Amino acid sequence: MRTIRVLLLLTTAIVLAGCGEMASNVADSNEPHGRYGGVGIYGAGKVWSHLKVADESTDPNAATIKDDDAVIVVVDSKTGEVRECGNYSGYCTNIQPWAKFVAGTPVKVTMHAADIEDSNTSAATVTENASDDPSPKP
Repeated sequence: MRTIRVLLLLTTAIVLAGCGEMASNVADSNEPHGRYGGVGIYGAGKVWSHLKVADESTDPNAATIKDDDAVIVVVDSKTGEVRECGNYSGYCTNIQPWAKFVAGTPVKVTMHAADIEDSNTSAATVTENASDDPSPKP
């Protein structure tokens, strides 16, 4: 009789132990998952490929900022620092909105947006003028 009671008690304990709340899927929870939070993925834009990179790779097969077609933006939840990184080159710029002085800002560029626009307009004008001339070239 005592053996039956112990067996019944153990069976009840095992069954009740499984009645606890099941763990929720981590992806569905609202709790933070790490230090960095995604802000978004944006097109690289015309100026990104003209950023002045301090330590470019000497490997001819390594991607450069000219290869980037997207910029991944994240924020550091502990410091507030915002990082923008090229999707192929891995080159990152950063800003710290609460710092008095941020090293590396503003970023250096080899060509400004207005200069890029001017060079594109000039190239288009030259192409149009060349195609307007129907006479054969010697």
